[in-house]
Amino acid sequence: MGFDRGTDPIYKSIPFYIATGDKAGAYGLFLDNTFRSGFDFAHRDPETVAISADGGPIDYYIIAGPTVPDVVRRYTDLTGKAPLPPRWGMGYQQSRYSYMTATEVRDIAARLRSERIPSDVIWLDIDFQDRNRPSRPTPRPSPT
Repeated sequence: MGFDRGTDPIYKSIPFYIATGDKAGAYGLFLDNTFRSGFDFAHRDPETVAISADGGPIDYYIIAGPTVPDVVRRYTDLTGKAPLPPRWGMGYQQSRYSYMTATEVRDIAARLRSERIPSDVIWLDIDFQDRNRPSRPTPRPSPT
């Protein structure tokens, strides 16, 4: 079974936006609904922001500012704070379609070090796989 645009569970959309204005400050709106939803920011009617969903409840939260950091803090107080990414994920990462040998990868790492380019990751992309397919774990023999 494959996935398409309407069924792919790998990506997630969070129906939340922050608006700012010169006089009003900032506010956020979070639509607490798991169905496919949409926001129309004055496209059909220049005076209207329209929110829609294919189904589910009409539960939404308006989150007062007055500043964007206030809105973000209050939103994360409501929904939870995302964990920080791993430290290595924040650094420079080297990637290209393929490296053919372990020696080539080591040479790239040595050059990054010699040029004083801080590199945390070298991705080995797709060519290390058997016919570009993810590897499968080797089954362990049963104990006798």
